[in-house]
Amino acid sequence: MFLLHAEYEREGINWSYIDFVDNQDVLDLIEGRMGLMDLIDEACRFPTATTKDLAEKLLGGAVPAASQRFSRAKRSATAFTVQHYAGPVTYQTDHMLEKNRDFVISEHQALMAASSLPVVRALFAAAGGDGDGGGSGGGAEQAAGGGGARAGAGRSGGGSGKGPGGNLKGFQFVSVGSQFKRQLAELAAKLSQLQPHYVRCIKPNPRNVRMELEPAYALEQLK
Repeated sequence: MFLLHAEYEREGINWSYIDFVDNQDVLDLIEGRMGLMDLIDEACRFPTATTKDLAEKLLGGAVPAASQRFSRAKRSATAFTVQHYAGPVTYQTDHMLEKNRDFVISEHQALMAASSLPVVRALFAAAGGDGDGGGSGGGAEQAAGGGGARAGAGRSGGGSGKGPGGNLKGFQFVSVGSQFKRQLAELAAKLSQLQPHYVRCIKPNPRNVRMELEPAYALEQLK
């Protein structure tokens, strides 16, 4: 938004200044170098890492500690709070490691990409390398630091040399968070080549009650 303001000024466009909140600091906190996503990925590479270990890494990280958007949760030693644009959100680190280690097994990816349904086939063909390195071998998740339960669904013989006793040097752990960041970057790149139109939705009240409008609440969202 601030870049658009600068562009308007360069082109001499007459416009009314709107004081927008700059959210770059919270973006840096979440996806910047050694931010929350980097720290979670780093913890996922240690097979014995626990929820407590992850919480200590996040709460003790230099980037989170220096951010005014980040704080410790008041009533939990393994939770943290991020001050987003819409308000504070408290995150529990329980099961965060397991979810971030999850991946799509390559055989499953290929199976769905060969579906007779065009929609399913297109979806999984577009997913491309999301599941790369994800489990042709039964020991792939163990190499990534997981328990190996899901990876065991792959070929037990090591298919491409990544199974038990196979060569794990070619295996590269790709977390769910990393995939999400890459997909967002690809989406942003596509949108930058288009001329999208947006519909601004206004919540009539904070309680999600039908047929009830709070003018002050709605007006605040338009500022």
